[in-house]
Amino acid sequence: MRRLAVALSATLFVAPAVQAVDSVIIGGMVPDGEICEIVWAESGSPEEAAAVFIAALVTFQFDEAPARDCMTRIVDDGYLTGGALSRAFIGLLDGALARQPEIARSYIEGAVAENGYALPGEPPWRIVFSRDRRFDLGDGLYRVNVATSGEPSDRSITLRRDGRGRYRIHEASALFSAVAAPR
Repeated sequence: MRRLAVALSATLFVAPAVQAVDSVIIGGMVPDGEICEIVWAESGSPEEAAAVFIAALVTFQFDEAPARDCMTRIVDDGYLTGGALSRAFIGLLDGALARQPEIARSYIEGAVAENGYALPGEPPWRIVFSRDRRFDLGDGLYRVNVATSGEPSDRSITLRRDGRGRYRIHEASALFSAVAAPR
């Protein structure tokens, strides 16, 4: 299996490819929207783009401004109103992550209920993905599944390939579903 590494800094690095994507390594939190957009724009797969979005979700708990700026730059038009995050998306984001901030961390390998979903030390961190027969939905839409330690089943995220070939976050509401309580 291939592991892709995305550094959320001025550089983007990719590990050697072998076969299908199974995990993406992120370099940590989103430092600002511009760097987020640069890394996202260089994403070569839906999994890489989804990993940038998940990095923004993790960042949100610690620093909302760069997380929101990042998301505004990489989501599809359905999550935007007048170039800003829509009220519906903000409600989803604020509501779910205010009630259970560990939701975002549950997508990072090693952050589990038993350790209170603590991030596993210093970055880089791994996010595990899978594809199934519903990967290519047609019309430029792709669905990938992201593993969560908070529930037994993976969560899906749908991305749309835009006119410039980049994968925009099209539908991610499943990523905001509750997880098992931290212990």
